Amino acid sequence: TSPPLETIGDLRTGKNPPLEAVEKAYIYWILSQKNWHKSDAAETLGIDPATLSRKIQRYELERRQ
Repeated sequence: TSPPLETIGDLRTGKNPPLEAVEKAYIYWILSQKNWHKSDAAETLGIDPATLSRKIQRYELERRQ
């Protein structure tokens, strides 16, 4: 499942979130902007669609209804 974007960092303490958390949130945001059209999202991200599919699986991203 995907964490909401607001959970990727602690704004109160100013601690930086791990890079993976930022990447996961950014990929989820791009997918949402592209209505989960993976080829469009991959193009926007500048990565191969197969790479995007692996990242979706790795980060356990799911489309929210």
